[in-house]
Amino acid sequence: MIVLGDESGYIATQDQQMKIAAMEAMYHTEPTPALLTMFTIPGKTLASRSSRCNCLGCLASPHPLARSRSTRYYQTNREVAKRIQSGIIAYGALQAIRTDGSDTAARATFDEHWSDLGYGLLLKKYRDDVENATGEQIAMAALDTMPDVWPLFWSFRLMIGISFFFIAMFGIWFYRVVRGWIGTNWAVLSIGLAVLPLPWLAIEGSWFIAEYGRQPGVVEGVLPTCYVASSLNFWDLIISLTFFVAPHSVLLVIMIMLMVRIIKAGLQNKLLAASDEGNDSDFVVAALPVTPANKELGS
Repeated sequence: MIVLGDESGYIATQDQQMKIAAMEAMYHTEPTPALLTMFTIPGKTLASRSSRCNCLGCLASPHPLARSRSTRYYQTNREVAKRIQSGIIAYGALQAIRTDGSDTAARATFDEHWSDLGYGLLLKKYRDDVENATGEQIAMAALDTMPDVWPLFWSFRLMIGISFFFIAMFGIWFYRVVRGWIGTNWAVLSIGLAVLPLPWLAIEGSWFIAEYGRQPGVVEGVLPTCYVASSLNFWDLIISLTFFVAPHSVLLVIMIMLMVRIIKAGLQNKLLAASDEGNDSDFVVAALPVTPANKELGS
């Protein structure tokens, strides 16, 4: 999973460079191999001048797999504004094509600027007639592409930190199971119980990075969120959410009931004692609920 996650990072450098810049609190392009920031106090946004010097207590080390992380993470307002202006041209050409599909000049113009159409659509947040956008509105749309640094920076480290914690934890538990110490240390068992919410936090951190990091686009550089607002009414949303939440709630109740039943059954001390003597077949059924069949199997 770590390797797959790292490969996903390489893909993100191609299409979501601003998100990668915020995740690493990287305000300027760095030569290969790029540095991995272990700790810093990030500024609010990539556009903040003060945040570029805000590296108090920064610890960095070369990333061993940094192949493409020296790409242009940091795009200035001027560079994004140029793409927005190009997107305005693409938007105008698209409108001309819709009016007259045989307009070859409009098609040629669109083919030249189509890759920036999504940037032009960012102006839909500020006005409907994109082609008449002012310089101030273009600058505001360009600023929208720069995410806040600290939410992505800390969410990413929360996710990664939990991942490595569980790698170490599972290694410890594997060692204890091999040695037959699965239930001999209540402190370790208590820690295992206490960290149950951590996978959920890691998943939520990953989800937050994916969703928040690609703003203001539903599809990076192609489709802005302001352009795809849902047309569903209140009751459409309630009905769809009810059909989604209700079955999962029933499954959650069933799961909790089964877990409580198994926990109340407890471990069979006799079979655990037999497992300590080297009887593996008894150890297999040691964690099963006490039933007549299991008693006969463990006897």
